[in-house]
Amino acid sequence: MAATVTPAPGSRGVKRESGYVGARQNRLASLIETDRPEILASYGRRLAGPGLQDSVARNRMVDICAQILADTVRSVRAGHIGIDRSSAREGGQALAWAEIHPRDILQAAETLFSVVVSSIMRSVAAEPELLPESQIAIVALNDSISMRIRAKA
Repeated sequence: MAATVTPAPGSRGVKRESGYVGARQNRLASLIETDRPEILASYGRRLAGPGLQDSVARNRMVDICAQILADTVRSVRAGHIGIDRSSAREGGQALAWAEIHPRDILQAAETLFSVVVSSIMRSVAAEPELLPESQIAIVALNDSISMRIRAKA
């Protein structure tokens, strides 16, 4: 069954509308949600940098990671990129409030991207038919991270 591809108003990527594609979107979103505790724990363990040794700053970064994962899952389910802009602004403000050095923020973003993409690719390796949906997940992940960094600036 071929998917109907239509641009989603105000979003990047495409919206895919078919029962089979929708099932794959839900499957990948569910796998990301299932991996969420391990993603958050792995991310928290891997955070490095002088500005992230403080438990308050580290916990703030893990909280922001949870928001980014929610954006990613929501986008995968919808079949197009849909970032919660108010949440992104709050995340950027939280970064500014914590006075975390930009170098540490970029390193934390790189770590988050690596941890989440690794999780997504493990899911795709186990279920190769999820590859098209993984593209939405990775773009949403990147956009959500970038939006928070820009909001901090």
